[in-house]
Amino acid sequence: MKRMGRTNRRYPSINKILVWFDDHLWRMDELTCVRIATHRGWVRVELELNKLYWKCINRDWKLASELD
Repeated sequence: MKRMGRTNRRYPSINKILVWFDDHLWRMDELTCVRIATHRGWVRVELELNKLYWKCINRDWKLASELD
């Protein structure tokens, strides 16, 4: 890519990190918490939520049935 003039760096960079879990590896604990299965047991993770999430929750939207 450097030789083609598409980048200024000699090495690749990572802009975002996404983690994908199967349905059986995580569960919604509350509206603001997720439990994730690890090799040491379940870990509870608090979510940082934005305004759009709260707008959807306040309009009586519900999570998909796969998440229950």
